[in-house]
Amino acid sequence: MKNPAGLDLLHSFLVVADELNFRRSAERLNLDQSALTRRIQRLEQSIGFRLLERTTREVLLTAAGRRFYEDNVPLLRRYAEAVDTARGISEGRTGSVRVAYMAFAATELMPQAVARFERLHPQLEIKLRYIRTQGQKLALANDEVDVGYMIGPFDHSEYHTARLALRSGLQPRCGSRWFGSTHRRSRRTESR
Repeated sequence: MKNPAGLDLLHSFLVVADELNFRRSAERLNLDQSALTRRIQRLEQSIGFRLLERTTREVLLTAAGRRFYEDNVPLLRRYAEAVDTARGISEGRTGSVRVAYMAFAATELMPQAVARFERLHPQLEIKLRYIRTQGQKLALANDEVDVGYMIGPFDHSEYHTARLALRSGLQPRCGSRWFGSTHRRSRRTESR
């Protein structure tokens, strides 16, 4: 066998093996029967053995076809899962979020935010690290963390910063210390 058959040929065979009927299989695949027949023939030619016994009345799997079916159903299922997993990662729906924090955020602010985030995104893992403000700024710049809970502003064009609270007992005024959260702006672009 020179090159393995394409997934479209394999998928077509698996549908025919499920249905044991070319008309219903062609309908499921949105193909005409002759195109489906050609796909099965190309697959059989590619692998070098017959998968199906076909008469005008019935379609049966050969012994080799039955084994090929049994071995490839999990393969195609795993392929579909791999595509879904990779798509989730590329869309930011799976993976992990690295969060740096300081003591001020550890008691109420961050646990509440983390709990809410986990409810909204259960497929994402949250990794927490205690890092002081200057260390967080460096970690953010070096892509070692994704979100930081730090004291004071962090002005950088690639990051979004939100003021979360003023220091206890201080009124808002220029120069007062404040507590904030910073994260890298998304690099993904959306097209519609």
